[in-house]
Amino acid sequence: MLSKLSKRVTHFYFSKGKIEDSEIEIYEYCFEILFASIINLLVVIIIGFACQKYIETILFIVCFLTLRQLAGGYHTDTHFRCVVILIFVLVLFLVMIYFVPIKVIDIINHFALLLVLPIIAIVAPIDHPNNQLNKNKLSKGKLLSILFVVTCLVTSTILGYYNYTIISFSIVYPISAVCISCIAGLIKNIINLNKGGHHGEEENI
Repeated sequence: MLSKLSKRVTHFYFSKGKIEDSEIEIYEYCFEILFASIINLLVVIIIGFACQKYIETILFIVCFLTLRQLAGGYHTDTHFRCVVILIFVLVLFLVMIYFVPIKVIDIINHFALLLVLPIIAIVAPIDHPNNQLNKNKLSKGKLLSILFVVTCLVTSTILGYYNYTIISFSIVYPISAVCISCIAGLIKNIINLNKGGHHGEEENI
């Protein structure tokens, strides 16, 4: 569906003379990613706000999407799978906020604080199959990912110190989710490399 929509939008601009013939595929891909990102964002906002977790949802969005953009991660084969996995990650986050005791959340926070920075420093950024990074971009992506994670971890630690455990968790959880995504993405890239390539379009989650 998004592929057809991106093609229609691209060809509309092409018919208006805004896009060159040689740029059609590039714009189709960019529009497809844009529409997928908008849908993902709307899904997160609707579910989070419906659960009346406004601050937590905003922090989830900012931390998850920012680090995801910097560090990369796992890419699904379809937009539908992308949305399904994102919903699962968000619902798990909300379930933990509602039903897991604060003391357990605090333990999870401390445990995650010890792991996320080393993971990001080792594996990030993860290449997208359709957007291979050169050495300069890899180095820049790693540095920015580390700086962002350090900033988030310092903020989370301060919030935890003043007993804002849930708010602290709203920073730690999405960062941890991106770490898992990076590990999964690295494994998938290795498997694809061993198979001699990848198959089909892949979407960010």
